[in-house]
Amino acid sequence: MDAARLAVNAVSILAAHLPELADDAVRAKTDAALGALYDIVGKRLAADGATAAFVDFTKDPDNGRQVGRLLSNAIAADPNYRARLAAAVARAEGDDRSRTSVSQRVSGGTVGNMIGRDNNVDNSVRRTNNTGGIFVTVVVLAVIALVAYVLYLGGRAAYRAISQGLSAGSTCAQFLDADQDTEQRAIVKIAASENVGGAGSPLALPAIRYDCSSEPDAKLGAVIAKFRGQF
Repeated sequence: MDAARLAVNAVSILAAHLPELADDAVRAKTDAALGALYDIVGKRLAADGATAAFVDFTKDPDNGRQVGRLLSNAIAADPNYRARLAAAVARAEGDDRSRTSVSQRVSGGTVGNMIGRDNNVDNSVRRTNNTGGIFVTVVVLAVIALVAYVLYLGGRAAYRAISQGLSAGSTCAQFLDADQDTEQRAIVKIAASENVGGAGSPLALPAIRYDCSSEPDAKLGAVIAKFRGQF
C-alpha cells in the first residue's frame, strides 16, 4: 500500500469515530485497536509540530485533508513509522469489520424472530419461495458484476492509454491510473513548466497523489502548482 493510500485509510477510520473518539473517557472504553490508531497518529503529528491540525481534525472530521497530507509525508520519510501505522490500520479495520458482522447477525436474528412469531404462512411454502428468490437474486447480481467488470476493464485500458501522455491538462483521475514511473515523470515535467521546484523530492509524489485522490476531476497542473515552495 503506497503512502497516500495508507494515510487515507488511517484518516477515514478515525473520521468515522470522531469527534467522540477525542474524548479520553470514550477512548478508554472503545476498542484497543481504534484507540491505538488514534494515539499513533496524534503523537506523530505532535512530534512533527502539527498538533493544531490534529486538534482541528478531532473536532471536525471534515478537516482531514491536512492531516492526511501530513501523515503521507511522515510515512514517506520514515519506513519504521510506515510499518507501525500500517499494522495499526490493519488491526483497526479488522475490529470495524467484526463489529459490523456482529451487528448484522444480531439485527437479522431479532427481525427473523419477530417475523416468525407473526407469520402464519406454511413453513415449507415459505422456504421454497425464499430459495427461488435467493437464486434469482444471485443470478442478477452475478450478471451485474460481470457487466461492471467488463466496463471497468474497458475504462481502465482507455485511461492507461491516455495516461502515457500526462500533461498539465490531464485530470487527477488519469494521473492516479498511471503507473508510478509515469506519475513521477509527469510531476517533474509539469513542475518545470509551472515553475514549481523540488518535484524530485520523495515527498512530492505521495503528497500530490493524496491531493488528487480527493479531487479526481481537478487538472494535474493546477494541483502541482499548489505545492509551489513546499518541497
